[in-house]
Amino acid sequence: MQDSPSNNFSAAAAAIEKLLQVMAMLRHPEHGCPWDLEQSINSLVPFTIEEVYEVVDAIERNDMVDFEDELGDLLFVAANLSRRLNVDPEQALRRANAKFERRFRAIEAALKEQNRKPEEATLQEMDALW
Repeated sequence: MQDSPSNNFSAAAAAIEKLLQVMAMLRHPEHGCPWDLEQSINSLVPFTIEEVYEVVDAIERNDMVDFEDELGDLLFVAANLSRRLNVDPEQALRRANAKFERRFRAIEAALKEQNRKPEEATLQEMDALW
């Protein structure tokens, strides 16, 4: 049985909620992780960059198991940054989704003016319209 989009979204929402719970646990003032409690936004920047490089490295090596691990690490760092900056990661994701949808709808509209569909455009054409 193939997963439906709603099942995938439900699983993603549950995973995000679990990630936020772990972040809250790590930052608990009395029982949290001492290393995590000592971190600042500035001290997290190098870790963020390192995780991005590790994601890219896994992609370049075509190591999807490592990629999944590194992507999880990158998402963890992103959630850590969002909590420290008091940014709701779910709201940030909703805004990113809305921005992506607006941009894609604009691409569709521009192509429609040319009597074309997105699947008829090259990646370069779509990128130029992005």
